[in-house]
Amino acid sequence: MPKVSIVISTYNRAHMVGRAIKSVLNQTYQDFEVIIVDDASTDNTEEVVKSFNDERLRYIRHEVNSGGHAAPQNTGIEIAKGEYIAFLDDDDEWLPQKLEKQVNKFKSVLPDVGVVYCGIVNIIEKTGRVLQARMPTSRGDIFNTMLRGVFVAFPTVLVRKECFQKVGALDAELPGYYDWDMLIRISKDYKFDYVPEILVNRYFHRPTQMGQNWEHQTQALERMIFKFQDYFPKAVLSQHFAGIGSFYCYKGEFKEASKYFGEAINNNPRNIYNYIRFFLCKLAPRLYQARLRRLWARDVK
Repeated sequence: MPKVSIVISTYNRAHMVGRAIKSVLNQTYQDFEVIIVDDASTDNTEEVVKSFNDERLRYIRHEVNSGGHAAPQNTGIEIAKGEYIAFLDDDDEWLPQKLEKQVNKFKSVLPDVGVVYCGIVNIIEKTGRVLQARMPTSRGDIFNTMLRGVFVAFPTVLVRKECFQKVGALDAELPGYYDWDMLIRISKDYKFDYVPEILVNRYFHRPTQMGQNWEHQTQALERMIFKFQDYFPKAVLSQHFAGIGSFYCYKGEFKEASKYFGEAINNNPRNIYNYIRFFLCKLAPRLYQARLRRLWARDVK
């Protein structure tokens, strides 16, 4: 039985998935299986996957597209044979020592550690520009820290399979943040640890990707607030409401934006920025919208 099961979900990324697979096959740690779940691609993804002559690769195809990442990853989790499970997006890549260093970390920690993660760098695919390098900083009982936001990226984690057996599958109803939702649930019952190195390259294909992500993530954040409202501290709820309000203002839906900025104020009346956002949305909505769009445009260059 392989020690590690790696799940790669893919959809119409024949021109990219090969890079992800190569980065797995180039790992210094080789005791693994690779489960590629094709979410009903219409390009030559199957041909690309099967061009790799390696018996550790398992190709699974969905006949109907699920519309998200969670469902194909759940397929991979369900059939995984390994003691540990890792996830890699079809357009990203691992550095060669990722698995080796994470497996070694698991050997040195107690059984109550369910997740070992690492650092990640976000890169604009087209230009190669580095957006952000994120190093791990939190270990142990991080449930309350995890509630504050997404700081553990899914391609960085190595997870004990027993975690999924205890907390259940990914929430396929979430249009985004399914990974954050899962890691919150795991962090309620297990501790986290990390390898203090950047071992993952994550690529962004802007500008369309960001616009789609904002739409999906806003919808998902609304659902996350509903799911975990009994656990979120008031200040964190305020932060999330402000983020949703900013998105609606960006879209030009100022009435909806004002509602969420009002909720941000109600949950954290001491935060002056909540009042600034609220009054800008009420008194100068087009100017505020233009500012948000300039900030977005700056990020996608």
